[in-house]
Amino acid sequence: MSCCEVETPTFQKFHVRRQVPDMRIKLFGHTEFQVHTSILKQHSEFFFKFLDSPEKIQSENSEWKYDWVSEVEDDGEWHLVAKQNVQPDLIDNFLSDGDAHAQTLAFCFMINAMYRTTCAIQPKALEAIVKMADYYLCLPIVSYHISACMWTNSDLLAHRISEEPEHFIELAYTLRNETLFRECAIHIAGHMKFQQPEPHGLILYNGTLPGVSNPKILEVLKIMRDRVTAQLLQTQMNVLMSCAGDPDYLKILSTPIPRNITIPAYYRGLARDHRLQGLIERLLENHLVFNVNSLFEAGRLGSIGTDHFYCATLDDEELPGVDWRICISNTGFLNLIMAW
Repeated sequence: MSCCEVETPTFQKFHVRRQVPDMRIKLFGHTEFQVHTSILKQHSEFFFKFLDSPEKIQSENSEWKYDWVSEVEDDGEWHLVAKQNVQPDLIDNFLSDGDAHAQTLAFCFMINAMYRTTCAIQPKALEAIVKMADYYLCLPIVSYHISACMWTNSDLLAHRISEEPEHFIELAYTLRNETLFRECAIHIAGHMKFQQPEPHGLILYNGTLPGVSNPKILEVLKIMRDRVTAQLLQTQMNVLMSCAGDPDYLKILSTPIPRNITIPAYYRGLARDHRLQGLIERLLENHLVFNVNSLFEAGRLGSIGTDHFYCATLDDEELPGVDWRICISNTGFLNLIMAW
């Protein structure tokens, strides 16, 4: 069964021209991978450093040059270890079926990333994938692979991002994945309500964004939110100035907005008038990448876009203050050395 399936795979053999697999990995007594250490060493600092570590006890009986298995700690965490180095007091430890399934799928995705085998992303597994890639020191290739695979089930991914953009933006930050980061940031920066007491939504940024605590991410979101606010105020000024000499339009603009109508929905309604459409179209622009089926439209009643604008922008140089070309976790590497 392929690693790309939703069900837990039981066997996967990877292929490289003119090479035969020289490593077997068994996870949780259920799934076997046959892989090439040349590929793992190329993309993972973990495997590059520790596959041939002199501290390892060499096996004389295995048909594999490298025969590794999962080892579950008492606290439920797990890692890979050479089969001959398994600690006897941990042999009976195991993960629940649900956890083993989730961890196996995440591991599958990570290995597929190293072999550049395109497969569908299961959004619910993304957190486990990022954590695993951080531990095995292969965030760059996994981030690249996520970008390559995003379109395999983009509608599902888009829905999950829209439901929890604050969660996914933290994962995107760890991955240094610009596409995923921008997608989440547009959802957050253009959200007008934030469950505030104002009936039609919070217009001006008040210094907080619920669910986001990373100061570097907040700094970027403030820039994007300010741009949305500026475009909103500019649009309002354009509409007022254009309608100043028309009593019919002034009457419309002076009508109280019903409490169940959000600010994006109000402007979407105004834009139905062809004379106002050109004044409002920039505010209703959509900069989301994953919107091929018009899943998200600013101000569309009965949808997620009811209280959202999607016109926020972010330049490359405005990404959070980290090197987005390098995503090796120094903390993870130090923890790894200490563990070994």
